[in-house]
Amino acid sequence: MAAEFCLTIFKTIRGFGGAAISATQDLSDFFGLEDGKYGRAIINNSKNKIILNLEPDEAKTVQEVLKLTKTELRSITQFERGEALICSNNNKVPVVIKASKEEQEMITTDRAELEAILRDRQSENNSL
Repeated sequence: MAAEFCLTIFKTIRGFGGAAISATQDLSDFFGLEDGKYGRAIINNSKNKIILNLEPDEAKTVQEVLKLTKTELRSITQFERGEALICSNNNKVPVVIKASKEEQEMITTDRAELEAILRDRQSENNSL
């Protein structure tokens, strides 16, 4: 029922010219029901897709749905942090996403980075 609801939402939103965002760390969530019916439908109703690093079995599924080349398939299984393949219409563009220092400070969850940011801010406050 949840998969059917998600599919209906995606189709409805797209029909009104809107945008829906869906993300998963396990692509099999989308393709696990009814031989991938819902996953294919959601992807096909999405104009833009951002593909990050995928496991080889997940990458094969994406290759079939998005008609990726062998080179693109190899890329999406070897991406490092910050690398992605953006698919929009029939265009597929590999990108490297770099956060600015300010953005990195806002989004990091790395304990060492957080401690360094805290130390920097404390030393800035002490010098004022």
